[in-house]
Amino acid sequence: MSNLDSSCFNSLLEESGTAGFAYEFIVIIDKRQKPAEACGLTCECSRFISFAVSFFGRYNEFRFENSDESREMKAVILCAGSGTRLLPLTKDKPKCLLKFGGRTILERIIEDLKACGTEEIFLVTGFHRERIEHLVKARGYDGIRFVVNERFASTNTAFSLNLALKHMDSDFIQINGDMLFDGDILKDLIRHPEKNCVVVDDSNVCHEEEVKVTISDGRIKEISKEIDPKRCVGEAIGINKISAGAIGELSRIFDDLERKEEFQHFFEKGIEEFCSNHGRFGVLLTGRPWVEIDCLADFEYAQGEIYAKLDA
Repeated sequence: MSNLDSSCFNSLLEESGTAGFAYEFIVIIDKRQKPAEACGLTCECSRFISFAVSFFGRYNEFRFENSDESREMKAVILCAGSGTRLLPLTKDKPKCLLKFGGRTILERIIEDLKACGTEEIFLVTGFHRERIEHLVKARGYDGIRFVVNERFASTNTAFSLNLALKHMDSDFIQINGDMLFDGDILKDLIRHPEKNCVVVDDSNVCHEEEVKVTISDGRIKEISKEIDPKRCVGEAIGINKISAGAIGELSRIFDDLERKEEFQHFFEKGIEEFCSNHGRFGVLLTGRPWVEIDCLADFEYAQGEIYAKLDA
């Protein structure tokens, strides 16, 4: 390793620590798939970093599985909607009870959260909530709390999330209940250094329908469907990490919208306003498989493309 490479390497170690250093290079080299040479590193330094990434990556997996970092995290799953665009599949059940490989979407999400050590999960229910309650009881899941959106037919995800916020007092993961996804996304998100963070897929071309994001200095600047696809960095997939410190401000934002009788906003409206008020939401870029199932075409895509990757 040259003197220049050594000094750069030592500087990185001093600034971020060995675990932090390994994490940063996992993001740059593995998740974003950039060769180390693209970062201005020599081949000799690159080989050393590859070893460090491998070693510390395994160390961080061990540290994550054996620490209290994930066990302190709660979760909120939004599953109140009626899923009219999925009729007739959702005629008598909510979207989260659609099955893939013998397991419902909700079972998969709960079990992935439990695998991360999440002990308390809040389900915001509405449409056919009795079906969800029956499933939870039948499976014997511990630590499940129900928050009922009685106005599910006339409200949207901002209203549902605000109902859950009234019960939250610690950091939590928020997940749309109609998502089929790789459970490792949750581990990536929990390990991410930002306390508030949005998972963004930058691997596909965005269109008008997707919730898109723009970023500035690694933070969320805008997040909505209205963003010009040409300006966005990717699509917000519907999985986020929210800190205890952000709960009060987000709830205030949602309360203001409700006082103005604006009940049809998506929850991203609150995140965008939070960021515009100098709050911070970081970004986790992912290329792991996922799909949000909003319509019949999404369901077919989930069956043909995503499910096979998850249970391979």
